[in-house]
Amino acid sequence: MTSEDLSRRATIFFAAAGTVLYVLLRLRGFSDACLWFDEVFSIHAAGMAWSEFFPFIALDIVHPPLSYILLKLWILPEAGDIRWLRLFPVFFSVLALLPIWLLSREMRLGPAAVASVFLFLAFNGTLIKYAQEVRMYAVLFCLSAFSGWAFLRFYKKGKGFFTLVVVNALMVYTHYFGWFIVGAEVMAIVVWQRIKTRRVLAMVGVEAALFAPWALYVLSVAEGAAALRQNIGWAEAPGFSALVGFFFDLTEPVYFQSSSADVHTFWPFSLPVAAACIGLLAALAVDWRNKSEEERGTVKRLAMMFAFPIVCAFALSVASPLSVWGTRHLLVSVVPLTLLIGAAVQSVSLGFLRNSVAIVMAVLFLGALGADAMRPEKRFVWCGWESFAAGVEPGRRVYLYEDLAAYQFWFARQDPSIEVFLVEDAEGVSEDKAYFMPRGFDEVTKVSEREIAGEEFFVAYAAESFDDTKAPLANLRARGYRFSEPQVFDGGAQRGFFVKVRMEFPPGASPR
Repeated sequence: MTSEDLSRRATIFFAAAGTVLYVLLRLRGFSDACLWFDEVFSIHAAGMAWSEFFPFIALDIVHPPLSYILLKLWILPEAGDIRWLRLFPVFFSVLALLPIWLLSREMRLGPAAVASVFLFLAFNGTLIKYAQEVRMYAVLFCLSAFSGWAFLRFYKKGKGFFTLVVVNALMVYTHYFGWFIVGAEVMAIVVWQRIKTRRVLAMVGVEAALFAPWALYVLSVAEGAAALRQNIGWAEAPGFSALVGFFFDLTEPVYFQSSSADVHTFWPFSLPVAAACIGLLAALAVDWRNKSEEERGTVKRLAMMFAFPIVCAFALSVASPLSVWGTRHLLVSVVPLTLLIGAAVQSVSLGFLRNSVAIVMAVLFLGALGADAMRPEKRFVWCGWESFAAGVEPGRRVYLYEDLAAYQFWFARQDPSIEVFLVEDAEGVSEDKAYFMPRGFDEVTKVSEREIAGEEFFVAYAAESFDDTKAPLANLRARGYRFSEPQVFDGGAQRGFFVKVRMEFPPGASPR
């Protein structure tokens, strides 16, 4: 057996082993956590009749419809099983490995480089997070990988133009950030292969024409700039610290920030992995002169695919009144970065050193996995609303003090006999404005605090501790209401409380 045959077999072995790890890490605990607000919106939309489906999504403004259509088709057999729902993003996350493998072959990456690529992808904490979330980000990640492969074929061989057009059309119908990938491909052609400029501009024209009906439809139903501000106005414009944090997001092994109460990164492992990535990329730059023209071209195209979406999102967020910056939107940059790291590993000239790099990274990744396994189980206060809803008797009236709580409570039961109310702008009660009741949805009745009425009902709210001398219960106490012992859901930083409220004496009267 020749050394070339051995290398080929080793490459296939590492890709297969990496694929198994990749799948197992995405299935690890994938159905443990409850559905959260954005996932509820996705499943709610996907469960609608087609006549209501598109208007509901269009009113949300910020996401095109393809991922919702795919989810609608996905949930037909098992709409209520959380494991089946969570397999939706897992499926697309795993499917993305096919174009990544094809890209690795096109780049002629050897065993150590392929091992590095698949290890980085398998253990990437951000990819794990969004492979377990019933949203569009796994679909976007998958289509961006297919787009990268189709574009490389078109660039190097002039083949697959139709495939590229179709994949990119699907990608921009999945997420608006897909246009940044299209822009990166156009820039790569304009800068390094101008002979194909007309064809790539024709591709953009076709995709724009295909996308125009959706864009015009959204504009016809949208409620103007105020609605868009409600969607993304909470996001801050990025600075240098955001760029540094984003790089850690792209390279963080296993760990991911589940909520704002969690630390952004787990330094004992993220710092050495990030430093190793920077060192490898620096080594690639140092070895630049020894690269062939084809290798240089591949690296330059990958660098363009990696940097262009980041630069565009950063510039738009800084220059415009509303920020569009977000790690989940920029998952499209993960694949080109990982392939750049693979090319960097390939450029290490000494075989033992190249293999040592892969081994050290594997040890760090496994250490990060072990540390993550020892962390206590994560609990989130929003899971309490689902828990409380399950125990409510039909015919009851429930008042909740946050959009997030009210929407998730309604979704968990969807019982018309249970009246669900959202109490808006209650005195002394704060809420996260990043979450709001979906537009075009009227199953939850919005009321002011003064409109709360009834001899007996329930209230649900989040706080650090139960105290009926503080809002919102204090406001009800002043009106003559009294409270039973609360049901409590421990969500870590906050607790959820579900309290039966009854009228003890009418307003203005004194207790005897």
